[in-house]
Amino acid sequence: MGLGRSDISISPKKGNDNSFIFELKYVKEGSERSLKTLANKAIKQIKEKEYYKEMLNKKIKKVTLFGFAFSKNKVKVVSEIIESKFKVKEF
Repeated sequence: MGLGRSDISISPKKGNDNSFIFELKYVKEGSERSLKTLANKAIKQIKEKEYYKEMLNKKIKKVTLFGFAFSKNKVKVVSEIIESKFKVKEF
């Protein structure tokens, strides 16, 4: 998808429900602040490399992006939602 591949992506087999993209980052030693920065970099990577584009082309309503940053037993997660510009007919 896009200009590469995300670590994890989940999309429906049928229909146009929500999809999810996960990008994971790990650092040996990280403070809360550095983990948040790293998690934001994961979101930035998803957007820059357009991992979500194929999903939107399949007329998915929205794609939720998740950036995870890990360090030992600490984790920081940030998320963002990208909504499709397609008009989806509801039945």
